[in-house]
Amino acid sequence: MRTSIIAGVVLAAGLGVAGCGGSSGSAAANGSPSVSASPSKSAAPLDGGSYTGTDAVLSALSAAGIPCSAPEAVANATAQGAIGMVDCDSPGGTGSDSVVVVFDTQANAQGYAESMTGAALGPLAAPAVAYGLDWAVNTSAAYAAQIQGALGGGVLNGPAATAS
Repeated sequence: MRTSIIAGVVLAAGLGVAGCGGSSGSAAANGSPSVSASPSKSAAPLDGGSYTGTDAVLSALSAAGIPCSAPEAVANATAQGAIGMVDCDSPGGTGSDSVVVVFDTQANAQGYAESMTGAALGPLAAPAVAYGLDWAVNTSAAYAAQIQGALGGGVLNGPAATAS
């Protein structure tokens, strides 16, 4: 809405400048500066938003320039409330170093993030989990921070990421 109002003001101002010159041609051709409104990029939602499935999360990561490549569906997702789970490679990563999961509820997404980074898992704990309303990505601390910057949401660091 704000962009539409700004664009309308810029357009009206441009028409006024072009009409006042007394000669034909554009404002730029008359020596007046050319003004245009650029589209604004919307910020990531603080809560990380909601996704319909793992493909939607993967698409959002790719669109943000931080793709999780070579995704492979996990046939028997055992995480409580998981409606989809894929293993994939973070940028620069190999061997399915990340897991993208979409859940049926926010509580299940949050519970997964907490359980995967918990000290009870010891050396099996994830380095970090980025999460939103109904999704989580179990990955490295560096990639989790990139995901949070692009998609919003939160990051929980595991014992290995916080023990430095």
